[in-house]
Amino acid sequence: MTSPESSTGAESADRPKTANIPVVAGRDLAPVYTNFALVSGTPHELILDFALNAPAQGGQQQVVQINDRVVMNYQAGKRLWVALGAALQHFEKTFGPIEPDAAKRQPSGSPS
Repeated sequence: MTSPESSTGAESADRPKTANIPVVAGRDLAPVYTNFALVSGTPHELILDFALNAPAQGGQQQVVQINDRVVMNYQAGKRLWVALGAALQHFEKTFGPIEPDAAKRQPSGSPS
């Protein structure tokens, strides 16, 4: 993930300029895949819960187990929002629109 302090190409006029802060990934850092996010919060913190939403088997009710939680203040959440927005805009500019509704997406491998 891009550091909140690094340039995303979408500088906000209301965001103060900050010094470049070196960011180094820890040696034990392991990537986590998620396709489900639940956003909640308190008056002081933004809470992001992440999980893997696998299809239910045999007509069973699906249960999503939260695997990872990120808690941040709203200022960090806003910087994350700006960085994600810039990354998504860049992706769509390069590869075309992203359809968030799975029912409207074409299956993988289908011609456009």
